[in-house]
Amino acid sequence: MSGKRGRPLTYSREVADKVCLRLCEVASLKRVCEEEGMPPESTVRLWALDDVDGFAARYTRARQIGYEGLADETLDIADNSTDANLARLRVDTRKWLLSKVLPKVYGDRIALDHGGKIATGAEDMTDAELLARAAQLTNRIAPHTNGNGKHPNGNGKAHG
Repeated sequence: MSGKRGRPLTYSREVADKVCLRLCEVASLKRVCEEEGMPPESTVRLWALDDVDGFAARYTRARQIGYEGLADETLDIADNSTDANLARLRVDTRKWLLSKVLPKVYGDRIALDHGGKIATGAEDMTDAELLARAAQLTNRIAPHTNGNGKHPNGNGKAHG
């Protein structure tokens, strides 16, 4: 990658701090690195991967702050846009990105009961409702038996 004249390629705490500050504000490493005096994207990514001078943690934190700003931006786009299709595209793109980079915060959630119980709703049913439900379940099973609880092949097993 050919850099602009004067773009730093070696690590500097001062430049790294500027990169992080700008990431907090605009969230896009590409945009930050296009600014005058900023290193190329690949250089910043290497600083983070190699954790030069503890940069990885600062970079990760700056990215997260920038992404939170991006999330706030979706509300502004949705509330203030005059072109509904453009607004939808911009919001959906940001939602998708956030669901990938911060899945614990913005990803789709599936609620699971970790108590080892299967929530059936039966705990709230009356005895009559429980009996009716049991009858429904029995009727689903009955066509596979000959009425005495055994499979029509006579051996009591469903398969051979």
